[in-house]
Amino acid sequence: MRNIQFIFISMLSVSLLGCNSESSFGNKEGNTQVSVHLKGNTDGFFVVEKQKIGDAEVLDTLKFDKNGKASLFLNLEKIEIITIKKSEQEQLVFVANKGDKISVTADADSLSGSFRLAGTPENEDLDAFILKERAYQNFKDSLAAIYVPLQKRQMHYQVEELFNELYKERSILREKYVQDFIDADPDRFINLLAVSSLDIKRNPDYYKLVKEHLEMNFPASEHVLYFSKKVNKILPSNIGGIAPEFSLLSVENKQVNLSDFKGKYVLLDFWATWCKNCIAEIPNLKNAHQKFSGDDFEVVSICVDRAVSKPTWKRIIKQYQTNWPQLYDSTGKTAEAYGIEFFPTIFLLDKNGEIIAKNLRGAEIEKMLNKKMFNK
Repeated sequence: MRNIQFIFISMLSVSLLGCNSESSFGNKEGNTQVSVHLKGNTDGFFVVEKQKIGDAEVLDTLKFDKNGKASLFLNLEKIEIITIKKSEQEQLVFVANKGDKISVTADADSLSGSFRLAGTPENEDLDAFILKERAYQNFKDSLAAIYVPLQKRQMHYQVEELFNELYKERSILREKYVQDFIDADPDRFINLLAVSSLDIKRNPDYYKLVKEHLEMNFPASEHVLYFSKKVNKILPSNIGGIAPEFSLLSVENKQVNLSDFKGKYVLLDFWATWCKNCIAEIPNLKNAHQKFSGDDFEVVSICVDRAVSKPTWKRIIKQYQTNWPQLYDSTGKTAEAYGIEFFPTIFLLDKNGEIIAKNLRGAEIEKMLNKKMFNK
């Protein structure tokens, strides 16, 4: 079975390769208590770590009595993701906050596949979610156990369609369960883990929902800050997303905001001075500006480049007579907010700022404008 908590940690892009050298072993005082009961062989080191973005901080090591019991005391000021690991493959995960009393049970030789959580609503809900995830993984493993041997003997063709259908049906049920899990209590911290099991392109509204509630309820969590940054980067590049607000200086050195164009269709062009394809796209932007500009439409170009390239930017604007709003993003923050990965990247926004087309090039620009603005 795949390691459940590794799924969660990888979703958060947390690296478990490094750890903080500052740690306090055998701490017996703290505002948060965790009771751990393991069955089986408890010999060896069981390391307690607090998960951090790109790192993991060692908090303690556990020593179990002859009954397989140990107590862990943590000093916490905000909710954290905690793991107890015997190895990189065998570890368990839970969430802990100041004042919590948490109970963890597991098989010492199979931490990831056996651990159970209790003591707080967050962990009890996480426990229920993990049980569902294990059942889903078991189902996939059972299909693979039959399919892979057949595939090796070139005998899988007769069952391929059936297996794909079974997998599809179960995946849809699993997606619905995760959606219902989030809907049941959008304020939970563990929704950060749950939503990461959903495809963001299929479920952008759930990512937005979780992001909004996490930012409101756990603003100090580095995991929430990282999650929000990733969502902000990914979702705006999808059709149906709301274009992020920006405030940039124009070539006339005036402050220009996206909200200044509210009530208009906006052709939003991200480019760079060194990009030949961007320069080649200027005639198409000029054509769109000449044919469609008016009370309902505007072209807005944002150059993403180093501050030292501003003279080149101004020269290109003058040379090609691009007489629509020309803005400069020297920090790259606006491009990052829009998830720009290549140049040029051209969006079409409707009058409410919703992205209704993206990655427009050449003749597609005029065609899309006619379609969206005039239903042609």
